[in-house]
Amino acid sequence: MEHINTTIIQDENYISKVEKQFLTPALKFHVQNVLGTTSERRHERYEYSAQLKICFSLLAAHYFLSHSKTFSESLLTYQKFFLHSDLSNRITVLDQNDLSLPPNRLLDRECKQVYHTEVLDISLNGYRIRWTGDTPRSLRTGEFILVSETINQKWKGAVVRWIKQASNKSLELGLEVLGQDVFACAVRLQADLQNMNYQPALFIQNCQLENNEYSLILPNLSIFKEKQNIQLRLADHEMKIRLEKALLITQSFIQFSFNLINSEQQLLIEDFIFDQSDHSSLGET
Repeated sequence: MEHINTTIIQDENYISKVEKQFLTPALKFHVQNVLGTTSERRHERYEYSAQLKICFSLLAAHYFLSHSKTFSESLLTYQKFFLHSDLSNRITVLDQNDLSLPPNRLLDRECKQVYHTEVLDISLNGYRIRWTGDTPRSLRTGEFILVSETINQKWKGAVVRWIKQASNKSLELGLEVLGQDVFACAVRLQADLQNMNYQPALFIQNCQLENNEYSLILPNLSIFKEKQNIQLRLADHEMKIRLEKALLITQSFIQFSFNLINSEQQLLIEDFIFDQSDHSSLGET
């Protein structure tokens, strides 16, 4: 299990040629599910009836959490930041108009779709739901999703843990909630000074009894590793952080814990959360 986790966060020279060929991201996540112990399995399930709204993928989540703005549009919202930092002529971002992007990174109509499902039961950190009708291509284990109960428009960040065939041509899905509060943000590598190549990311907050725990949802790219310093962009503020531990690794994203390099910037995070908290509800188009 430890070796599987390490192969994901290390560079390609770490693994053998055979592993490169056969140890796919999907297989790694399957092994993690089988050998790992998830919170959904540790807690008792309770009967619960509700309708659940779902959207699939990190990029779609960023879109909805940015009030139906593409990744480029969400960054350019804060033009004052670009002007003051003299970065306006060096910004390079990813969006659906970038023809160099592979098809699975394009934010097409299906990616923007919000689906309605039926909750069968709940556990402390998850849902078991019934899926009927057509299945989008992003419906797969390990996919990041946003979920929202119809009685509460607030988005929560989650992951599809398992899928199984049920009767009557329907599926059952196990969903694990990763964070009660989730906000759109962006990250970039510190070494990339000539072109600010931002990547879409999500900021997760989980409220605990004594303190709040923060983490980041990043694309599963080889450029992101544990113990790495990167730049985190929250609205019109940018700060240096250190990626600490990979909390969850799937074929589509990695969840990292992190620490601020400058602890005095903690107030910027708190202000960001306060400003964003009233604007995280679902905005269907």
